[in-house]
Amino acid sequence: MERRQAKQMDPLQPIHLRPAGPRPATAPPAARRPLAPGQFVLGANLPWLQYGGDFGANAWNPKGGVAQPERAAELEGAMAQLQAKGVTHLRWWLLGDGRNGVRFARDGTPLGLEPHLFDDMDAALAAATRHGITITFALTDFGWVQKGNGMGAVPAGDHGDTLKDPGKRHALVDRVLTPIFQRYGQHPAIEAWDLFNEPEWVTRGWWTLPWKGVSRKQMHSYLEDAATAAHTYASQPVTVGLANAKGLSLVRDLGLDFYQVHWYDYQERFVPLAQSLAKLKLDAPLVLGEYPSQASNKSVGQILDTAKRSGYAGAYAWSVYAHDKFTGGPGVLGAIAAWGKRQLGR
Repeated sequence: MERRQAKQMDPLQPIHLRPAGPRPATAPPAARRPLAPGQFVLGANLPWLQYGGDFGANAWNPKGGVAQPERAAELEGAMAQLQAKGVTHLRWWLLGDGRNGVRFARDGTPLGLEPHLFDDMDAALAAATRHGITITFALTDFGWVQKGNGMGAVPAGDHGDTLKDPGKRHALVDRVLTPIFQRYGQHPAIEAWDLFNEPEWVTRGWWTLPWKGVSRKQMHSYLEDAATAAHTYASQPVTVGLANAKGLSLVRDLGLDFYQVHWYDYQERFVPLAQSLAKLKLDAPLVLGEYPSQASNKSVGQILDTAKRSGYAGAYAWSVYAHDKFTGGPGVLGAIAAWGKRQLGR
């Protein structure tokens, strides 16, 4: 099918905010690339090479992220490592907690994209293409709302007003997300758009962490606007990376192309990993977007076996390069590859 050309946009170009009201009609689902029936996507969370330093500039990285010549070997090495193990589906953070990639007014209103962001995305996608890798970009993280992430010259987080205030929410969608979808909405190396990583942690009434979160209505309104923009301008599937299956009611009516939940041992009490997904009565496939590759009672192979039997359409290990107790590091790629060869013949 012939794809429409993505409009090239200057990230500093002023954008006139739309008035309140409905958006244009979304592209028909047939124009997108859904998961195939029976498909099991075997992937990993990168989830970053440098948190907040991969895409766009800030005071710590004034020349930008992975497009810089001094980071070429780092980027190429990461993609080659994934390709060598046959793990070609990658989940990668884009804007994170807002410390990179976005320009803000003094009152917190998003003004647009930081000029280096597109160069860095171009470099990442070119490297992914060379190595046969497809990327799911997680656009923002719950740290976007969390207070007190900033360090000195680089403010981070505390952007809850961009979800609470309708004008700032429209600015975020229209000035930040929409230009990304317009430029990359047809790129073959982008597998999907993950609108928000684990929104429940900052949504009141779920498991709001100590910082003040946003209301369920405010989070839902933002996710609805972001999903509509993605479906309007991009052909790739759209999802939301929920902290666990208990959060599905937050996103069931958004028209997502596939659902995504995360599972760690301590969340087993909410929805057991072995539970058949038929009980959830979902209208789209469900992917396991994160699972622990260490510090778990189950091995990577056991988790993947259980997820596949339960009806998940794929699973992404946490993680290759994060630094936490659940990250198995690059060694997890071997475990994923061995399981894929044994169970999927890959």
